[in-house]
Amino acid sequence: MHQNKIKVITILFLMFVSCIEEYDPGIKNEHASLLVIEAEITNNPGPQYVTVRKASKLQNPDQKFGVLNCDVKIYDDKNNVFQGLEFGNGIYVVNIEEEYLHNGTAFRMDIVTQDGQLISSEYDTLRVCPEIDSIYYKVENFYHVEPGEAIPGVQFYIDYNGTNSNTHYIKYEAEETWKHQASFPITWILDGRGLYRLEPPDYSKRNCWIIEKVPEFFVMSTANLTENIYHGYSLHHILNTSLKPIHGYSLNIKQLSISEDAYNYYNQLAKNTNNSGGLYDTQPQLVEGNLHNITNPDQLVLGYFSVVGVNTKRISIRNFEGLSLNPDMPCEPQEISLGYLMQDNRNTVYLLNQNFVWYRLSDVCVDCTVIGGDTIKPDYWPF
Repeated sequence: MHQNKIKVITILFLMFVSCIEEYDPGIKNEHASLLVIEAEITNNPGPQYVTVRKASKLQNPDQKFGVLNCDVKIYDDKNNVFQGLEFGNGIYVVNIEEEYLHNGTAFRMDIVTQDGQLISSEYDTLRVCPEIDSIYYKVENFYHVEPGEAIPGVQFYIDYNGTNSNTHYIKYEAEETWKHQASFPITWILDGRGLYRLEPPDYSKRNCWIIEKVPEFFVMSTANLTENIYHGYSLHHILNTSLKPIHGYSLNIKQLSISEDAYNYYNQLAKNTNNSGGLYDTQPQLVEGNLHNITNPDQLVLGYFSVVGVNTKRISIRNFEGLSLNPDMPCEPQEISLGYLMQDNRNTVYLLNQNFVWYRLSDVCVDCTVIGGDTIKPDYWPF
């Protein structure tokens, strides 16, 4: 039974790391030894994830600095201890069963690094997360290029109703799925064997589904409102020049109940992101969370330990009503002289023949995976 549980955790871990997006706070070189820790305990039983990394230097923003051989433990306020397992690259998994995940239970975390530093978090409490109310969009104009040049697009909104709860602070995360279609099937090929035609044409890489995490996160508060209700909170938007709205779009929203301290932390982080242009760009200032270096109190620790209730909701849209599409298409067939091209046919070339005129097709014209994604349709895709 224990071996089966380890196998399940391993499979879930592999699924998790396949879609992990690095948090790189863009630290200046003098802060490159700072620890960056992200840990989130949810009301979903099973594996909970902790990442321990060293802050990246600006000249090496893509380099990973996973901190290995840490001892990670989660404690609740009922004297239960949950030991973390290391899976490499600074990622640790802590398994917490459903019987311990009750609203009102508080958790904290201790991490002991290989060099003996003790990093401790403050307690955070699991809160009720109301069900997600409504998710919808409106067609609006956006000003991205220069003042006065409006680009149509869709703005997503969400309604929050916490009437039957005492949850006033919410964080939203979004994951989008969209279908991309290559412009042409593979019909004509020129390679070392010569020029030949596929019958029937190859449609195997015509359709792809791309799953991406929306890079922004969103935090909302109803603490200063007369009711625990918020109508029309704005999320992300999509421009009509994007490929995303063409062949269908699915949006999965994750709603997380957070504490006031977590709200203040993520709100400041979001402001920094807006000021700097992206979550992974240079932050205007370091944002301190609820993690502390007990061994060296003067040493700043970045990141946050949060305990959250989670609810999710998905909407899928085949056509965005009222939005005129004007996408920047990646495929541009190039008219060519077939005789000239056949003089050097060592490389595989995809061709298009229309009314006895030959066109060269780049890979992106016939292979949807060049843009990204997978040719396997997700189970939740309704179209």
